[in-house]
Amino acid sequence: MPTRKQLEEADRLINQFDWAKYDAMTDEEIQAHWSFDPDMAWPSEEELAEFDLVAWVFGGMEFGETNAASRVIYGLVGLAGVYCIASFLAGRRTERRPVTAGAR
Repeated sequence: MPTRKQLEEADRLINQFDWAKYDAMTDEEIQAHWSFDPDMAWPSEEELAEFDLVAWVFGGMEFGETNAASRVIYGLVGLAGVYCIASFLAGRRTERRPVTAGAR
């Protein structure tokens, strides 16, 4: 647990940071600014898309491999997706649209 002094110092540093300058930077400038390790390699978009968080959490499996625990997680994610789609479609059915003059 951080001490009060550490929290105050962190708060001071956050408030002191120039966020507008950071927002104006391009991705390349940010990478150049934060790459203090010259050997650090940034993941490509393809590598990020192939990263399987569930497989990594449940035992460092390769992309696409499953076990019982990961199947449960994938099933819950699938059910959540079905629920979200059903909620979206139900909301669209009950939405009232104003009737314009001359339209039926």
